[in-house]
Amino acid sequence: MNMTYKKFRARYLVVVAGSLACWFLLISRIFFIQVVDAQSMASTIAGQFEREIEIPAQRGNFYDRYGNKLTDNVEQFSFAARKDEILDKPAIAELFSRHFPRSRDYYLKRLNSKHPYVYLERNIAAKQCSQLLSKPLPEGIQIESTVRRYYPYGEVAAPLIGL
Repeated sequence: MNMTYKKFRARYLVVVAGSLACWFLLISRIFFIQVVDAQSMASTIAGQFEREIEIPAQRGNFYDRYGNKLTDNVEQFSFAARKDEILDKPAIAELFSRHFPRSRDYYLKRLNSKHPYVYLERNIAAKQCSQLLSKPLPEGIQIESTVRRYYPYGEVAAPLIGL
């Protein structure tokens, strides 16, 4: 045997044994994660990275031969309150009574109802609530946006556009 081999044989065996031990630990951990603990890992990962959100498709518009719109999409907003997250109900009632034609008492009554989730206003045009949307809303108030179909000419083109 070569003298150099005999000199470094002990070190070589330590490095090889250490490498094999690391590979064994790595493979056993991978086996545990993928086989033994697969169900709990899958539910944990799904909870962190997956969430279902409905994204409505934007409907296209119809035009006549002169380029006039026969249909239009109008965005509307609804304001809802999660009562368990609201800290100051009178302040929220005051805020909504300043922006909408209903009284402060109406909103307080809605906020003090027995339901945990209540709508304060529904289907409000963007022009009417633009000032309210430009400010950050208090905690517990949620905004829902919906798009409604608007027919400027009413039922004139109903057979064509499917009113």
